[in-house]
Amino acid sequence: MNTSTVLIILIGGAIVVFGGFFATVVLFQYFLNKSRAAAPPEQSKTEQPELNIPKAPEPIYRAYFGFRQIVPLLAIGATCLAFTLALLPQLSAEPAFRFSDAGEPANYAGASLVIAGSLLVQLLFITIGWFVGTAVKSFINRLAMPESAGRQSQKVIYVAANMIVLPQLIAAYISFDIFIYDVFSFHLLPVWIFAIMTMVIGGIFLCWRFYNIMHSKIE
Repeated sequence: MNTSTVLIILIGGAIVVFGGFFATVVLFQYFLNKSRAAAPPEQSKTEQPELNIPKAPEPIYRAYFGFRQIVPLLAIGATCLAFTLALLPQLSAEPAFRFSDAGEPANYAGASLVIAGSLLVQLLFITIGWFVGTAVKSFINRLAMPESAGRQSQKVIYVAANMIVLPQLIAAYISFDIFIYDVFSFHLLPVWIFAIMTMVIGGIFLCWRFYNIMHSKIE
């Protein structure tokens, strides 16, 4: 399987799977909060009725989002940029950007086009992460959650905005492999092996993070 096919499958699969998983978690939290707000607290028969003392309402939490919430995306993008600049003087005029199953060059393109494509892909992932984080922040603020629940929902923003880091890391690895082969004439670990390792480890980590968020919400 060539590099382009692997990239398309993994990016598409990651967006669909993790996007659907995130949407399920958000909806579950929304309906959980809604049901809790609708259900009145039960009072024991042996308890004496409490005095009707009005309690101050809990302040509404306002979620926030900024560049600090997408540090992983920015770090990978900056690493890719630094790596590209470091190897830029040694790149050939037309590096290979696609390879056969045996690892032999299949297609070539101008160095400027390959470099621009590599960096634009990183910029695309960062933009997607920023858009997702902003959208989730707006969604949480529209729910007008109390501060205790809102602090837990703030964690969802960080995880949701950085879910795209998995395909971003794979795309950066493919760029590294292209540049290293052009300069040193050897490949790194096969892309499909690195992709599987990244998706499995990253998927387990994301599930663990979402589980902790949901568990703390339920408690």
